[in-house]
Amino acid sequence: MCKVILMLLLGIVSNSAMAAWTQLVQNGTDTVYADISTISKTGNNVKMWDLLSMKKNTGDNYLSLRSLQEFDCKEHKNRIISYSTYSGNMGNGNMVKSSNRVHEWLPVRSGGVTEKLWNTACGKK
Repeated sequence: MCKVILMLLLGIVSNSAMAAWTQLVQNGTDTVYADISTISKTGNNVKMWDLLSMKKNTGDNYLSLRSLQEFDCKEHKNRIISYSTYSGNMGNGNMVKSSNRVHEWLPVRSGGVTEKLWNTACGKK
């Protein structure tokens, strides 16, 4: 009986985790998602997890990249706080590489995927 309850709870938790990904961009080869449930604000800055899932391997032996980014909503900038790459889609499979090195701030380019992430994190339309 305990095993049945545990399996049901795990199913609910995993479904909830999957439901947190909101699709922002899809093209012929890539899909970009944001986990809006992870948005945390400190002043003008917002942190949020995102996920890039690819249909084809780029030669780097991974099909998805999950990153924690920080967005400066006032200055229209972003930086990567940490990231991990995975052998499967949607952050599944084996972890191929990870880094906790905080990258430098970069301006968010208009019309790009990062701008869609910035808009989502900063609550812009």
